Amino acid sequence: MKSYSITKFKKTLINLGLKSNDNVLLVPELFRLGKLEDVNNVEEYYSTILNTISKIIGPKGTIFVNTYTFDRSRLNKDFVNETSVSTAGAFSNYFLKKRIVRSNHPLFSVSGLGKNAKTVCSNNSSHNFGYLSPYYKMMSLNTKILCLGIEMIRNPFSHVAEYFMGVPYCYNKIFKKKVIKNNKVINKKFVSFVKYLNLKFDWDVKKLEKLLIKKKILKYKKINSGNISICHSAKYFDFICGILSKDIHGLLKKKPNYNLNRYPYV
Repeated sequence: MKSYSITKFKKTLINLGLKSNDNVLLVPELFRLGKLEDVNNVEEYYSTILNTISKIIGPKGTIFVNTYTFDRSRLNKDFVNETSVSTAGAFSNYFLKKRIVRSNHPLFSVSGLGKNAKTVCSNNSSHNFGYLSPYYKMMSLNTKILCLGIEMIRNPFSHVAEYFMGVPYCYNKIFKKKVIKNNKVINKKFVSFVKYLNLKFDWDVKKLEKLLIKKKILKYKKINSGNISICHSAKYFDFICGILSKDIHGLLKKKPNYNLNRYPYV
């Protein structure tokens, strides 16, 4: 496996525009970047990455990470804000060990560390992507999206835009899961914007990434088999909404094969 240095990582982030006081959503798939030099284990790897970002944005900046718990639905388990393990990967669970603020959505929680963590991850609506969701609040704070290894189009703001534009291949689903925080049950029904499972479709990732670069919305630097890329969440949201306003299936490789007796599509 190819390696890279933390010095190169830090320099890349700064050259891409990450700076003091930034709010940033991390979307990591770190294995694509390769092995980090002078790091002996996974926890040290995550710590080095997180500390480097924290030092750049400083004490007035904020880091957000998706801490999803999809198994709450699959295994019919309660969501306990303080202890439910994330299914979004090992980095998310490392992040949960920090002094974070975690939102209460039983499937799509988001956690924050820093100045604006409480503002974004508290007093949210019941919807995972809608009004007053953590992502909605992030946009009002000029939060940047920082993808580490993974393609930019796979960040959750793509789904936020799909929700606001009302794409016909997804729908709102109520999850009646018990949500517990500080040993108290939160009596609230939560809603998730999710795919119709019987529809087969995929985003046209390569085409969309090229458009982001062409429109100068996305800045990136290739490291080994992955990219480090960054863009402003609100600009990204507007870009995706612009595509969907022209063609409601504009993110997809091809339109799904709808069953006209089942789906609200003609």
